[in-house]
Amino acid sequence: MIIGVVGRPTESENGRFFYKLSNELKEVIFQYQGVPLLITGPSNYEEPLNNIEKERLHQQIRMCDGIILQGGSEIYPYDHEMITYIEQENIPVLGICLGMQAMAEHAGGKIGKIPEDYINHAQKAKEYVHFNQVKRSSKLFQILQVEEIKVNSRHHDMVLSTNLDCSSYSTDGVIEAVENWEKDFFIGVQWHPESMFEYDKVSRKLWQTFFDSTRRYHEARCVNRCIEAPSNQEGKKEEN
Repeated sequence: MIIGVVGRPTESENGRFFYKLSNELKEVIFQYQGVPLLITGPSNYEEPLNNIEKERLHQQIRMCDGIILQGGSEIYPYDHEMITYIEQENIPVLGICLGMQAMAEHAGGKIGKIPEDYINHAQKAKEYVHFNQVKRSSKLFQILQVEEIKVNSRHHDMVLSTNLDCSSYSTDGVIEAVENWEKDFFIGVQWHPESMFEYDKVSRKLWQTFFDSTRRYHEARCVNRCIEAPSNQEGKKEEN
């Protein structure tokens, strides 16, 4: 299985620009026998994509059996183009932190700063920062099978509203997970399950379900290719 990870633009100290991929995500993908593929956006990542840039992005996504929208600092036009195409093709997708916010914003949502009187959600060094409540009617609950979980947290912004289903909230009311029931796996979480893989059973349940979904997608694509191949060969024989 090939798992695409959306790259996040960054600059080195000498001003050189590149796209980066989290090492923790890479290791989680390897744990499930997947092959990570860094998906890069356009060079002018802050600008709307032209048709050539859109097709280049789509070509990368078409290689993948699943997509991870990794965390970052800003949502860019290529994030929205990716989500549009992922939804269209019903590719399994897991959004993490900023990735979850991009999914929420793409579905008519708004993002804003976390108020100062809320929990401090930007605590990078802690294994657990706060509790989350999980809605029993959600797909996330079907996966985790618990109504309360402990999560890490390292973000400054929050989802204020979205047309996606909100499936988890922190104790101070921050939206911590979103999902789309119409898709096989379309879930975004505000915390970082890749950082919790080694010590948190709940996070491993989420990862397991995501990779189960990517395997089904991969197998379905293989079946479709097998069905298409004989018909193509018959067409060539008729031409001869």
